[in-house]
Amino acid sequence: MLRAELIDSKTGQVMETWNTPALAAIGLFRTISEGPNMQCLMDHIVLNVEDDEKMITFYSDVLMFTPERLKEYRAGDAPFPSVRLNSDTIIDLFPKKLWQKNARTGQRRENLNHFCIALSKDTWETLLERLHTSNVDIEEGPVPRWGAHGTGTSIYFRDPERNLIEARYYEVVPTGRTA
Repeated sequence: MLRAELIDSKTGQVMETWNTPALAAIGLFRTISEGPNMQCLMDHIVLNVEDDEKMITFYSDVLMFTPERLKEYRAGDAPFPSVRLNSDTIIDLFPKKLWQKNARTGQRRENLNHFCIALSKDTWETLLERLHTSNVDIEEGPVPRWGAHGTGTSIYFRDPERNLIEARYYEVVPTGRTA
């Protein structure tokens, strides 16, 4: 369970408490963990896109996210482009050729391909043990995959509603970044 606390910036005193950790993102609040809490970062989100150029333009020109591997993608040397939200998180834009063959039939396409969390190697290994103990199938991995900090080691598994989750660690994390 997580809760958020409103902190008086002058005195450091707790003024109010809520059971909604999203408030911590505002900066005036801090998130307090009550009980076990696996620490991780959102590494990347993968979107299945119909029109890759339209999406690249939207995310880079409208939202002003910095494109990554765009030149390599257009040259055919990278399977997809990405846009960077911040130093820790990217959005991968999967063109139709990457997701079309795996799309569910009889339903409209799913926009979210999967999401990825980045962990320390020790936390990743502990998670892997927990998944095995909980009888959660590993669909793929460990495998090397590209992400927000370069290539890391990933596993893929599903939540109870069949959403695909990638959990990864990086052997070497660039200076100033933590996983």
